[in-house]
Amino acid sequence: MITVLFLMYSLPFFVLLLAFCATEIYLIEGKEDPYSTTLSLLIFVALLASFTDWKPWQTSFTEIFGFGLLYFIIGSGYLFPRWVLYVKDKSKDFEGNYSDLKRQWDGDRNKWGNGWANYATFEEMLRGKYLMPPMPWDRGVKSKLYMWWVYWPLSAAWILAHRPIEWAWEWLLASIKDWLVSLSNKIFKSHFQGR
Repeated sequence: MITVLFLMYSLPFFVLLLAFCATEIYLIEGKEDPYSTTLSLLIFVALLASFTDWKPWQTSFTEIFGFGLLYFIIGSGYLFPRWVLYVKDKSKDFEGNYSDLKRQWDGDRNKWGNGWANYATFEEMLRGKYLMPPMPWDRGVKSKLYMWWVYWPLSAAWILAHRPIEWAWEWLLASIKDWLVSLSNKIFKSHFQGR
């Protein structure tokens, strides 16, 4: 039997590892599918155990228990900041809808025909109809929590890799917009002063 398909620390191994990590990150953050994510992880571990000299079952039980416990404690600690980030993202995405819905609610909530008359307050309607703010027990959110908790290293790597780039891009666009606005105001300043 072939004991080593890929030499550890060789280019093919790192390419395989990179492909696995990219697939896992896509399944965790993009597709948000816990079943496919777990299945692909089990397949990857089985391939590593079959074709390399890494044998996880030869590790002592106390090491497995200790490292497993540490892994899940760190995952639990990661879950809270990740939840805050998720809720802030949902809030930011819902801002435009919130203004429109609030305007409709303040106008005449009975005329919209959306079943809004069943709700006593605007906040109750948002929670009932739109699941805002998101809660951990909402449909689809439990699987996100599970994946962030179990796959925290990949989720954290993705957040740390793409969020700073996203924030830098937003800052750059805002700076360019502000610069163009100030340029336009300077050009038209003479038109505004004498009239």
